[in-house]
Amino acid sequence: FMNNKINENAINISVNIDSLPHANNLKWTMGNWEDIFKVTALYEYSATKFKNGKRNNISAKGVSTIILDIDDGQTLEEGIETFKEFKSLIVTTKSHQVDKKGLIADRYRVILPLNQSIIDMEYYSKLMRYLTRFYDADIACSDPARYYSPNPKQEVYYSASEEYFDINKFDELVCNDEEVMSANIPSSKIFSEKSKTNSEVKFHWNSMN
Repeated sequence: FMNNKINENAINISVNIDSLPHANNLKWTMGNWEDIFKVTALYEYSATKFKNGKRNNISAKGVSTIILDIDDGQTLEEGIETFKEFKSLIVTTKSHQVDKKGLIADRYRVILPLNQSIIDMEYYSKLMRYLTRFYDADIACSDPARYYSPNPKQEVYYSASEEYFDINKFDELVCNDEEVMSANIPSSKIFSEKSKTNSEVKFHWNSMN
């Protein structure tokens, strides 16, 4: 990612605009934060930017959003309470309150924009494994290539907070992990300022029905 001024009302995610099978050609897009629920209702999406849009872990270039998938952990009410202190969006999934292997539970996703982009994908994977355990989310959704299905009948809950989710408090846990890079590696190798890039698609989310 290039250094640039942050647009605090914008969010970047990858979207399967062409509706190709298995989200195998994702476009890195930018849209207004208040309109992202239109994407989660209609399109497959991912938090990760991919080289040439090819969705695999090797092609992953960076993320500027954390997405947590809550499958049968905190209730929806508890999730709303947990993440209300951060700028966040919660949307229910297709399996919300549906019998899944004999269990009916609240199932939803939490979308947390960051004020910086993570460009070290090994660090990101480790971070996601910690976050999924900490928030009782689905640990299977911690790899960079993960994508999510839309839900046209989703319930939508925006927080009122403008405070970005702080990943710094997890740095010590991640960097002390023996399989993670040395904590002496400069933060510039892990993070960059969130920015618009030349490969970004201007996707007009607010024009969606």
